[in-house]
Amino acid sequence: MTTADANAAVVEGLLNKVRKAITRYSMVQRGDTIVVGFSGGPDSTALLHALRLLQAEWDIRLVAAHLHHGLRGTEADEDLSWVIAHCEAFGLELRYERADVAARRRRLKLSLEQAAREMRYAFLQRVAKEEGASRIAVGHTLDDRVETVLMHLLRGAGMEGLVGFAAVQGPLIRPLYFVRREETKAFCAALEITPRCDSSNQSTEFLRNRIRLELLPLLKAYYSDHVEDALARMAELLAADNEVLESLAREKLKELAETPGPKTLMLSVERLRALPIGLQRRVLRQAIQEVRGSLQDVDFATIEAFLEGEEGLSTQLPVFMGRSVRLRVKAGKLYIEELRPQASAVPWQLELKVPGKTEIARNGWRVDAVFWEEERELEGILNKEEFTWGVLLDPNTLVFPLRVRSRRPGDRIEVKIENRLKHRKLQDIFVDAHIPKELRAEWPVVVDASDRVLVVPGLAHAADVVEVGPNLAKMDISVKNYRLVLRFEAPNAYR
Repeated sequence: MTTADANAAVVEGLLNKVRKAITRYSMVQRGDTIVVGFSGGPDSTALLHALRLLQAEWDIRLVAAHLHHGLRGTEADEDLSWVIAHCEAFGLELRYERADVAARRRRLKLSLEQAAREMRYAFLQRVAKEEGASRIAVGHTLDDRVETVLMHLLRGAGMEGLVGFAAVQGPLIRPLYFVRREETKAFCAALEITPRCDSSNQSTEFLRNRIRLELLPLLKAYYSDHVEDALARMAELLAADNEVLESLAREKLKELAETPGPKTLMLSVERLRALPIGLQRRVLRQAIQEVRGSLQDVDFATIEAFLEGEEGLSTQLPVFMGRSVRLRVKAGKLYIEELRPQASAVPWQLELKVPGKTEIARNGWRVDAVFWEEERELEGILNKEEFTWGVLLDPNTLVFPLRVRSRRPGDRIEVKIENRLKHRKLQDIFVDAHIPKELRAEWPVVVDASDRVLVVPGLAHAADVVEVGPNLAKMDISVKNYRLVLRFEAPNAYR
């Protein structure tokens, strides 16, 4: 076989796997416009060119989309230059933008991976909307699916997590679903294309990379050469079973649920509890998704705690799932409700117990105020029990009594940004942090007797207030004058 024949076989082999995925999962319709996430790496390059070579078969229009994340310095700049030149050389449409992922990470206190992923998908969705695209194609391979399965397994996921990811999720499609990473590299080589290499893929700082670089080689060396195929096969089998169970849960939810109001579902506690626990979980998750539109920030532990309350279902204060839905039990009925904006929310205010604990019954927050004398004592206070957010204040700069209240029109806080003092509107802080409107009226604001805003827990603190966690060693400021500790415990809705 000549080199040309070998290259043709490699290309056709990958194209056949892409055809298989597109056909089996109905990824593409004739005439579709598809936005293709294009980083310039081997996987996304193989994806873009596979779709280019199959373009005539489905009569599709392709728009490549590249997001410069503002990370990796000149390497990322070179990636963008390569992507632009590459698309020009092949006559491919391209949309690209620059983003500041690091700033979003700091502002929202996200992991670097999560901040990058959120900005990347937001960019792809925006491009799809502007280009009239019905599909967004990303270059996730079979290897990515195996790594995702292992990530979810290590985190204690259920069946849905062990599926890895679906071939189709809404407008998102994964045409490389059956393709191995080594095949994308061979495909690029066969087309005489040298893709870009992201150096961060070799960093063991990220769990996915550690799984790829350390765990999988270990499993292959000591247990099975075919571990990826075995895990992918398991994921496929579980995906089919999961689909059956989800269908059953949808039927049960339809049977059990009533709709007493907009964006509200009501279920009989007795009838829900009569279901097997696994079906209870699925019905509850689907009810939340129906009301809220997503399951983001809805974790297994919170659902489990709610289902396993003393009465079978928690009947205490409402349980918040994520930032925009709550569950409550009343008179034998379970209500799943969307938190909706309240334009005429009643202002509220409480005096903080200093020292002491202040419970804010209306929103579930708790504020614990403690004075300290010795640094050892401070360390004990900070390590005594878990808390969501903490600050240190200098009592000499405060006008007592301290109060906690709802925000008011015109509220501002003096913060330090890049070593400069700046007054910021609380309204802008809430908007930048993407806090749902329905939560802003209940978000606690700590002020002193002069009504100076000191703390908006989880979001901002005044320039002369020090944010603090259990590890004092991380602090780069002397705390000897900051004798007052405020520890905030927030319900799930506000985290």
